[in-house]
This record gives sequence, C-alpha cells and structure tokens, in this order.
Amino acid sequence: MVAMVNYYIVCFATSEAGVDLGSAVGRVLTASTASPSSSNKASSNFDSVAWIFNIISNSRMASKEFNVIAILHPKKGRTDIVLRQLKEVAEYVQKNEPGVLSYSINRSLRPSKDGEEEIIMLERYKDQAALKEHGSSQTFTAFNKKLAEQDLMRAPMVLKMVGEQGGFRSRL
Repeated sequence: MVAMVNYYIVCFATSEAGVDLGSAVGRVLTASTASPSSSNKASSNFDSVAWIFNIISNSRMASKEFNVIAILHPKKGRTDIVLRQLKEVAEYVQKNEPGVLSYSINRSLRPSKDGEEEIIMLERYKDQAALKEHGSSQTFTAFNKKLAEQDLMRAPMVLKMVGEQGGFRSRL
C-alpha cells in the first residue's frame, strides 16, 4: 500500500493560460519531494503553489474573468470537517476578496462504493490578480496547512482553470 503524503500538489489545466503544464507540475513535484521532513515538504509545496500562481498570473489570461474548479478528496469520514473549514474560508473570501466573483462549495451527491466523497469548488475570478490574492491569502494558506497537518485528505487537491466557451450561467 502506498503511504499518503501530508502535502498537496496543485495542478492547473488550461489551454489558454500559455503555461507549460508538464514543466509546472514537474517543478511542483520536485519542490514538494525535495526535503526529507514532512514540515519542510509542506513548506516547499506552499512555495511551489506560489510559484504556480505567479506563472499563471503572468499568462495571456491575466485580465480576463475565468473559472476555477477545485476538487478535494477528503478521507472517509472527514468530509464534514473539511466542509466546515471551507465555509470559514468562504466567509473570509466573501468579506475580503472582491475579485472573487463567486465561491461555491459543493458536495458529491453519490459517494463511491467505498463511501469516499468529493468536494467540488466552483470559483469565478475577476482576473489573474484576484486568483493570486486568493491563493496567497493567510486564510487560504492556513486552510491548506490544516488539511496537511490534520491528515484530512486521501488524494491531492486538483485545480483546473477553465474559460467559458458557451452556454449560460443563470436565468436570473
């Protein structure tokens, strides 16, 4: 059995951002695994996440609105704990980050056969600067640190940056 690692790798997937994803993910993996102690791994990973936010913020999409889909994989029986912590982050974001246009916390309706659930975040940002501000906020980095320290996750968080291509957001 593979041991779970106490830190999380953030991956962005987009064709519009102009980011070499293979290189970005490789750097995150290298930085995240470079140090032997778990506290240093977590610290290295946060530095890597900041590096990814910086690269994305310098991309072609820097001034366009866009969406982020974040998929979190809590350990069985830990979903409610993660949801409570996310709600605290959402309250902070709503009060303090005007560049975050929406921040919706969603729980999978059907757990896996093993009872494992996913939390899916649907986020909309005014621009890349808003994402960078959110990703580097003390509240968000503290949340990520808690996920690692409390060993709440069964798999790394995955972030996908996406741009709308059609359809509609609301009938309101």
